[in-house]
Amino acid sequence: MEEVELDNLLYYIDEDNRTATLYRMIDRDYEGHVEIPQCIWEDGHMYEVREIADFAFDGCEGLESIDIPDGVYRIGDSSFCGCSELKDIDIPPSVREIGKRAFEDCGHLTSINVDRNNKHFCDIDGVLFNKAQDTLIDFPYARSGDYDVPEGVLRIGDNAFAGCEDLNHVYISESVIEIGDHAFSHSQSLRRVKMPDTMLYIQDNAFDDCQRLRSVETYRSDNRSNDEDTPREIGESAFRFCTSLERIDIPERIEYVGDFAFSDCTDLKEIVLPATVNEIGECAFNNCSRLKTAVIPEIVEIDELMFSGCTKLKNIKRI
Repeated sequence: MEEVELDNLLYYIDEDNRTATLYRMIDRDYEGHVEIPQCIWEDGHMYEVREIADFAFDGCEGLESIDIPDGVYRIGDSSFCGCSELKDIDIPPSVREIGKRAFEDCGHLTSINVDRNNKHFCDIDGVLFNKAQDTLIDFPYARSGDYDVPEGVLRIGDNAFAGCEDLNHVYISESVIEIGDHAFSHSQSLRRVKMPDTMLYIQDNAFDDCQRLRSVETYRSDNRSNDEDTPREIGESAFRFCTSLERIDIPERIEYVGDFAFSDCTDLKEIVLPATVNEIGECAFNNCSRLKTAVIPEIVEIDELMFSGCTKLKNIKRI
């Protein structure tokens, strides 16, 4: 594909389809506003701008605002990652794909706004959801305080809250049955999470490295989902390095606890697993150095690495 440079932006053009992909910003130190054109001209031909490529604005710390034209259908993976001065972003009606970690590490981003005519996405008070509002996709990185996940949401998406620096408490509505991969990882101000006891799937690394997280509490829910396609498990390293975690309530229908799920939770003193748990992965409680009591179902085989480094563990109860 041919490259075209225009106004500090580099495009790839597809001559057959008369389309252009914004590939990257040339001057990564540019500060201020960028307006992406709806189309560009080259050798007398017009090319419609249809995509913002993966990593297109990655690390453009001085980017303060951007206009994305209607006609762009894809915003790529990590496309605005590290744009630390970007405060808000408007998603036009044409966008139907937003890549992974598209707005990661945008340290001043407080709002993701979606045009009401977009058929694939929407926002609720500046938080990005799919159009059906059953998946929370992205929580603005710089939003502070507490947050209640709306009722009707079924899934908190991968990386949705990852790295949020000022998020304190999260209340997860009883409709939610799944928390995605790295959904809250590295959220260094997160202190408390409340979730329904009907939660089915906490994916790998969901709360990894939330070093100030002190409690994960469940509350009684009557929403008994029978979704057989959703695993009933806590994934690998789900709570690894939650070094301040003192209380963890395990949702009552969990069947599997993954490898290193609670590794290095050094403030955890007690773990009580529900009777539904039938398997625990390798080193699940590795280096929980203050753990004193563990309540484990009789069916679970305890191997020598499950509690490695748990120097204060004196009591394993069987249920």
